[in-house]
Amino acid sequence: MHQKPERPRERIAFLEAKLREAEAQIGILLAQLRALNLEGIQIAPWMADLRAQEIALIAALRAAYPRVLDIYALDEAMPRQDRAADRSIKSVHVAIHGARKKLGFDAITTVRGHGWRLSDEFAARMNSLPTDLNS
Repeated sequence: MHQKPERPRERIAFLEAKLREAEAQIGILLAQLRALNLEGIQIAPWMADLRAQEIALIAALRAAYPRVLDIYALDEAMPRQDRAADRSIKSVHVAIHGARKKLGFDAITTVRGHGWRLSDEFAARMNSLPTDLNS
């Protein structure tokens, strides 16, 4: 008797489940961007070294410029797995530090007791930075 191998079916089911999880995560990220009116964000060449959380942070600060965003607003703008354990205010501090390290420490201004905003100089520079992959 010849038995059909069950392994390929199991593997397909596993991959389909992983695909559904990835699609759900993409949906969560898109919903977060839409909530902030950032769906038009393009990843420019100068952003290539930034992590997803740093890009979301810069995008939120750019959308709010010149207003100040507090830690809770920035936390909401950052992508995550949408699990309670992933929600950490510390991740905002880590993203700010990483973005400053990669873009220059003058890119983000701390407004003591209120939050952060893009510096005037960096906001002006952003307008002159290439936005497409051909630049």
